[in-house]
Amino acid sequence: MRWPGTASKGPRQAEGTASRARDRRVVPSEVAHRKCRVEATRERIRRDSLPDSANFTREPMSITWTRCPPSVRCAVLALTVAAANAYAQALPVSGYWRTPSGAIVRIAPCGRALCVEIAKLPPGNHPASDSHNPDPKLRKRPLCGLIIGGGFDAVDPQHARGGHLYDPQSGHTYSGQMTAEGNLLRLRGYVGLPLFGRTETWVRASKPAPCPSPG
Repeated sequence: MRWPGTASKGPRQAEGTASRARDRRVVPSEVAHRKCRVEATRERIRRDSLPDSANFTREPMSITWTRCPPSVRCAVLALTVAAANAYAQALPVSGYWRTPSGAIVRIAPCGRALCVEIAKLPPGNHPASDSHNPDPKLRKRPLCGLIIGGGFDAVDPQHARGGHLYDPQSGHTYSGQMTAEGNLLRLRGYVGLPLFGRTETWVRASKPAPCPSPG
């Protein structure tokens, strides 16, 4: 069937039309080729615009942004966490620590063991002397600067055990062991076996001002 006013196309004319249609089709390889030609033209224009005295290479430079796959991101995160844990574990038990009452104590070597010394009294209305000591002769000694613990054997920089700790608030002395976990110190005080005791958490603190002179 032929529309009015149109002429039928012969075999040769139909073949030529089909050939021109094929010529107008763009295959993916041709698209990539055209893109390369455009990029090459841009690079040639950029290089030609550079001065001859430019002291750098005129080679094209490409920057590729990539997204790490989940496995790589997980590996980086794991390494970061491991480094943070290693840093936290490297902090020793020695240093200055703030107790729950607000006092600051200093843990430092004394001889072959570690000792615990009160470096600052807690804020508020608290006794300044060792008034609860079971020995009446010692009740007037000042608390600030008083060594309240000793004999702690440093198993490694983060653990010490086998020591004793005196509690000025009650006047009792306990056996003790301590574990540093970054900026926290777990102090276990007990009588007899560590199982029957209580753990107190201290927080790492800055060095306070020196204790005031007595009198």
